[in-house]
Amino acid sequence: MDPFKSIIKGRLEFGNQKSYDMMLAHFQKRLETYYKNDMLLKDPIYFNAEKLFIDVPRSTHTSSEKTWKNTASLLRELKSYAVAGELSISVSDPNNQPIFCETIIPQGDKVATTEYLKGVVLIEKGSFDAAIECLNKAIDKYDDYYQAYEKRALAHFRAGRIEDALVDYAKSLALFPNSEALLGQAEVKASFGDHVGALLDYQKSVDAAAPFEPVFWKCRRMKGEYHAQRNELDKAIFELKLVTKRPFAETDPNYPFRKQAWQLYSEVLLKAGKKVESAAALQAALAIVDTNFSGNLLDSNGGTQEKTVRGAVAAA
Repeated sequence: MDPFKSIIKGRLEFGNQKSYDMMLAHFQKRLETYYKNDMLLKDPIYFNAEKLFIDVPRSTHTSSEKTWKNTASLLRELKSYAVAGELSISVSDPNNQPIFCETIIPQGDKVATTEYLKGVVLIEKGSFDAAIECLNKAIDKYDDYYQAYEKRALAHFRAGRIEDALVDYAKSLALFPNSEALLGQAEVKASFGDHVGALLDYQKSVDAAAPFEPVFWKCRRMKGEYHAQRNELDKAIFELKLVTKRPFAETDPNYPFRKQAWQLYSEVLLKAGKKVESAAALQAALAIVDTNFSGNLLDSNGGTQEKTVRGAVAAA
């Protein structure tokens, strides 16, 4: 029996027939001459010659260590031909402990990819209009670039252009139902009071992701925050308990938000009358030093949550 379990999910898009044909020729040659057919994803069902992409719905495979390593290695080679998309692979050992996780994203010199990556960096710097210019160039080069539409929607939203953000999120989702666009669309809907639509999209964003993907936990954390804002304590506790119990590696995008999650978890527990659990959550938050979250959450009386919970502990 093969001892390793691999979960693979995602899509790599190649943009034009030449790139797709080159990728397929490289794949077939390496598969036959170097990897000796010892790899996952060799089924033709994953290769869409009409739409020019490799598309893998969330799928679970069992294999030897050599097989999953061969698969990851060849997928890294194929990304050099791709213009958009991402494909993730996660592996667990015979004891069901995660041992490997990688998200393969095109990062070549193609104009579309280069402009997309520039746009992502500019959004992080708060230069939203400049980011949109880069993302426009990426989309001009590759009209089906679902990630570029999603990031352009984010830039529009942060710049206060709500309608433009919704249009771009819809375009991204029409091309590929991805968790990032669903999550962004939920935030936009929440911003103008569409609570039913926001909650539906938050849940869809969770359902579209896999637990080994960082975006899955980002979706759960933000869904928990939204429930907390609406004073839906039981639902907030459910989401935040899952997030706070998850050990994140320092390289995980969720790692800097651990303190924030624990503090909010403590707050909603206190509001729900669970004083002892709230105190324990606060202690866990205080033990975390490295975070991008500063300041204290306020309780309903205007005092800091830390002071409030410490008082609750004493009373308990």
